[in-house]
Amino acid sequence: EEEEKMYIGDTGTAGAITLLLQAALPPCLLSPSKRIVLELKGGTNATMAPQIDYMTHVFLPMLTRHCLRCNDHDDDDDEKPRVKIDIKQRGYYPKGGGIVHAIITPPTNQKKSLLHPIVLTNRGHITSITITAFHAGVVKRFIAQQMANSAYTKILQELSSTSPSSSLNTVHKDAISIHITKHANSIGNASGIFITATTSNHCILSGSSLGHVRTSPKVTGVNAAKELITNIKEGGCVDEWLQDQLIIYMALADGVSVVKTGCLTLHTRTAMEIASIMTGVTFQVDQLEKSGEVEMNNNDDKNDHEEKDTKKQKINNHKMSFQETDTTTATASTTSNSEGKVEYGNEGKILGCHIIRCKGIGYGFTRSSSS
Repeated sequence: EEEEKMYIGDTGTAGAITLLLQAALPPCLLSPSKRIVLELKGGTNATMAPQIDYMTHVFLPMLTRHCLRCNDHDDDDDEKPRVKIDIKQRGYYPKGGGIVHAIITPPTNQKKSLLHPIVLTNRGHITSITITAFHAGVVKRFIAQQMANSAYTKILQELSSTSPSSSLNTVHKDAISIHITKHANSIGNASGIFITATTSNHCILSGSSLGHVRTSPKVTGVNAAKELITNIKEGGCVDEWLQDQLIIYMALADGVSVVKTGCLTLHTRTAMEIASIMTGVTFQVDQLEKSGEVEMNNNDDKNDHEEKDTKKQKINNHKMSFQETDTTTATASTTSNSEGKVEYGNEGKILGCHIIRCKGIGYGFTRSSSS
């Protein structure tokens, strides 16, 4: 057993730092070391990967509260693992150059370090929405401001046209806040927007988009708002980007995890397959009788989400309890962008709300009696 270990991971490019963190965090949490520092280098806000802001504002808070069982008011700090993310420098495409420190402190007063089962079945109601737009390098503030304003307008339009039974009907416009941030300590030029919705039961959903020279800032903002609204309307306790990231923790947890999701993503199904092979656990996935409300109000937004499956289905693959489903009705049609390319994350989605269950293996390490 060592007091502290430090590891350095460097993509050497603008490759996503967050993907390095995804791979490194589970073994670090279960390490017998008393403290681990990860110095991760690469891109902090990359395409086709979570932004570092997603890890600090969605993934880590959700994991901390619902799996590590920590919150800001805990007095028994030594009894629970802690994770802190410190963004030293932002780095963007094409140069990268971002530096992030992840400090992991496993529990010190337990003979065995275990992850708690994750139980997320009741989302509660939306209590607040936070819109944060950023600009860096030579990108001007007004670009980020346009992103934030268009996202805010889109969300207000949805609030004004929503039905009384909608998931959004509890949100008042005063509960929506806007923040414009200048990333001064960064390498490269970039802009983007990140939106979170917090619920009464401590769930956090998100929508985000990065700026591009060929895309209007207003369109970028609207795209982020649409993503958030879709995640809210699908009815899950986690958004489409978090569900697959929790699978490994469900497999390693000490007990039965139960997580309610919206549309089941191909990433999640793949994660369950790999986790089953590696740990021997079984995932049971139930498709609920009614999916969340997933249609948008604008006609051009409805395309993939108007189907509602009223059958309870169990989806099976490898060691998951699955029945083969008619993919013409159960698999969401992929959506395309203005260039006709399939949008990232949409391929292979299965419509409807789902419950994922898994009895974890209770993996952990045994501390020596002298620790």
